Amino acid sequence: MRRLMLATMLLVTACAMAKGQTTPPADVRAFELTPVPPPTPAMKYQLLFDDLSDRRPGNAAPLYLDAVLLMGPDAKQNAQKALKAYEDRDLNTFASLGQALDKPELFEEVDLAGRREQCDWESPFRDVGIRTLLPHLEPLVHGVARLIQVKALRQIEQGKVDDALATLRLGYELSDKTGREPVLIAGLVSVNMTTAMDDCLVHLMNRAESPNLYWALADFPARQA
Repeated sequence: MRRLMLATMLLVTACAMAKGQTTPPADVRAFELTPVPPPTPAMKYQLLFDDLSDRRPGNAAPLYLDAVLLMGPDAKQNAQKALKAYEDRDLNTFASLGQALDKPELFEEVDLAGRREQCDWESPFRDVGIRTLLPHLEPLVHGVARLIQVKALRQIEQGKVDDALATLRLGYELSDKTGREPVLIAGLVSVNMTTAMDDCLVHLMNRAESPNLYWALADFPARQA
């Protein structure tokens, strides 16, 4: 009898909780698609460095940390201002900030890092355990990733579609390598970066000059936090 009463109480509680939950709004995107034939070759555009000829041996982590050091003190704040200006369609402000944030040396480091086969941040999980700090995540997601977004959006606005796709590939590679650590927060940061690059890709795909990206998207691996 007690078991029946307990089971009934749990069922009622579960129903009440389910009734109180609200369904999150669907992520709906609108596209203005222009019919475009597939590229030749089919894998002309890739969102990751998948070709063996693009890969280089070595560890990407030190190169990404070099990119963080090359950002400068105001880069994170100015990148956020630039993205806000773009969202508000204040393209003059966006262009001005974007030009100031174009740092060739930084993007060279990010490109070299993206081509590396490995990415080991050497976080001291074995020594420190749950007290392990991951200080590299914040400047990567709020700094380097935002600079990549700003550069890609500038190239999209300038009609430089191929250049924008190459820049976004750097962002997708950064996301992939950031999420390789066996901790939840690294995975969540990785998903955040991927979402940011996806938002830029949506802007590109809405333009009439956008190429057919079917195979590039079909070849892109699934990401899970």
